[in-house]
Amino acid sequence: YSIPDREFKQGTAGFKTIADGLGYRVVSGPSATMAGMYGVSSLQNHMNRDALVALRITMLAWMLPLDDHSFFEILLGAQSYLEDNDRVAFDVNDVKKLFSSESLSFGGRTFTKEKFWSQAGGWFKSRACDIPYKDEGKQVLIELGMCDS
Repeated sequence: YSIPDREFKQGTAGFKTIADGLGYRVVSGPSATMAGMYGVSSLQNHMNRDALVALRITMLAWMLPLDDHSFFEILLGAQSYLEDNDRVAFDVNDVKKLFSSESLSFGGRTFTKEKFWSQAGGWFKSRACDIPYKDEGKQVLIELGMCDS
């Protein structure tokens, strides 16, 4: 793919410049699919914060294995719909924001942080921990209990 590197707004760096500077993987640019899902959800006006966080996790689970977008690109697609503390900060702690509260409740069900990270950790331990990450990226996975030090 050829990723355009236009400024987000005048005087700011473009997507590719930011991603390259952070060492983030680039696949196809910020996810319009993610933005569309959040846009439709916000129009329906019945999704609370927990449901929106769960939607983001669901979209990651769908698009990452198919290599539609990178982690960073998917999160950017939801950026304008999220509360400040859930938005991408463009640092190594972004992965911790996927499930930052102790539990998520929506649709009559409750999902715990502990169960989410133990299941996600199983996937990372079997596939992602052997990938050569930057030191700070590997440290985040270690802190979340996903990879051994």
